[in-house]
This record gives sequence, structure tokens and C-alpha cells, in this order.
Amino acid sequence: NQDLGKTTNIAASLKEADEIYNNQNIAGIVIISDGIHNYGNHPLYEEINLNVPIISLGLGDTTIKKDIILKNVEHPELVFLNNDFEVQIDINTVKVEEAFEVKLYSNNSGKKLLSKQLVQPNQALFKTKLSFIISPEATGVQSYEIEIPGINKEENLKNNKTSFMAEILDGKQKVLITSAYISPDIKAIVSALNNNKNFE
Repeated sequence: NQDLGKTTNIAASLKEADEIYNNQNIAGIVIISDGIHNYGNHPLYEEINLNVPIISLGLGDTTIKKDIILKNVEHPELVFLNNDFEVQIDINTVKVEEAFEVKLYSNNSGKKLLSKQLVQPNQALFKTKLSFIISPEATGVQSYEIEIPGINKEENLKNNKTSFMAEILDGKQKVLITSAYISPDIKAIVSALNNNKNFE
């Protein structure tokens, strides 16, 4: 349990044990819990390096609850203005049967919906990766947010939202080409540079 009120983060406990005892000779890990995590990542998807058995002792209500987890977000930190960039999102679900929306917002001048996608899980433990394309409209550090509205009977909503930032640069570079004569090679180079928004 973490000092966050009535919250249980089993994944964080496993990760901490992995970091502390990774190079030590231990017999195993014992988890005493009702198994109901309500904060952080789902423990079934937490990767640890300890090659030891994990023994669980269930106490109290052990009912597995519905959960949607925004697992990971991959995006470039630096982007040139007028160049689209891709954001990839890993999503895991537990006991979710209904479809749900994943929404991408810009937080730079008020909360603005940029895009949304519909996800339909097809098994009890479901994994998927989504891709969003963002077209930056201004330079500077831009803030974005990914949000999944809670579904019916989903209790843990803290892992349904995450935010990230990307720095947008106006990085156009001036290129001077000189040649003693005109050739098809020079024309090809000029044409390639003209088609690249980062050169002028």
C-alpha cells in the first residue's frame, strides 16, 4: 500500500522488490492481499527480472474488477514545426467487454479535442497499441493529454489518463548551393531540398 489514502499499488510493490533484491539470492516473493489494485499499472502486466516464484495469499474480497490501463506513451521530444509526428499508446484491459473511446487533447490554449479512436476488446486480458498523428500548430513546449472516459462499473480511473509534452522548433535551415555549371544532379538536389519543409 502507498501513502495515497485507501489505494493499493501491487505493481509498484513488485517493481520495488525487483529493484531492491535483483542481485540477491532470495527464495521467492509472497503477496498477501485481496488482489484488488486500485492505483497504478495492473500487476499482471508488470515486468520484473527476478527469476523467483511469486506466491499469493488471498484475503478478503478477491473479485477481479474491470480496468482499463494506459500502459505507455511513446512520442518524440523534439519536433519541427509543420512536420506531423506520431504518438503510440499501449493500452491493457481486464474483464472489459464493451467498446470504449481513447481521446487525444491539446492543452495549449484550453482543452481541445484533436482526435479519438474506438477500441473493442476481444478477450478478458486484452492488449492493443494505438497510433495518433499530431500536426503541431505553434512553436514552444506543447502539452497534450490522453484520456479514456470511465466505463460502467470501472472503479479505478486514475490509470485512464496521462499527459505528455513535446517541444516544437521552427528549425528551418537556409541552404546555399553553388556550381560552376548546371547538371541533372544539381537539379535533383534542389528539388529534394524544396520538398523538405525544414530547408529553404
